[in-house]
Amino acid sequence: MAIDKSTPSESGSGGKRGHSNMHYHGSNDEAKDNARKKRRLDTKAQIQDQLNDSPDMPSSTNNNFDPYAGIQDIWNDPEIYNLDVDIRLATIAKYPAWKQHTCLALLSEGLIFNGGTPGLFCNDGCIAPSVVEAYEAIGATEHAAWIRKLMALFGDPYPMDFDQINDLLVETPEQPWDDSSSFFSDNDNFVEIYRLLEQLFHEAQAE
Repeated sequence: MAIDKSTPSESGSGGKRGHSNMHYHGSNDEAKDNARKKRRLDTKAQIQDQLNDSPDMPSSTNNNFDPYAGIQDIWNDPEIYNLDVDIRLATIAKYPAWKQHTCLALLSEGLIFNGGTPGLFCNDGCIAPSVVEAYEAIGATEHAAWIRKLMALFGDPYPMDFDQINDLLVETPEQPWDDSSSFFSDNDNFVEIYRLLEQLFHEAQAE
């Protein structure tokens, strides 16, 4: 059964990490552009909240480590919220490699946290290939494998067009999304990302 395009999204409702049955873009181009802009602004506000207040961390992580603060210069760069994915990725690429990987991993985790794995693809699916590279670079191979598996549902080559991704998303079967959302919602897998990011941070500081 395909993902239901008519059901309102639960994205952002208390950080639910499951299959979201998200309500996707409408048919009006202006409405879609406005929705994308709003998502960018919402993301910026959420990031600022995380910078002002330490992000909610599982109890088994080191609360002295704040990966968001480590890349605050990226979050403060206005081009990181540009609607053009090429500009966003080019902006991230201006920073050291460890900051690039941290930024993309946190963007992915944030979108998935709020809407399950469909949340990543319907909100910012064009960054999925870069997210895979970031996960692999920090050693989160299982996380990367799940995103690759989901990308394969969209065909080969993977589409790098926001609207095409959303159109294809409603035709994909639900099970892979449920299974992958369950993986990302597992507390141990969530903690692992922060552990790897902390290790990446310390390695960068030692260079």
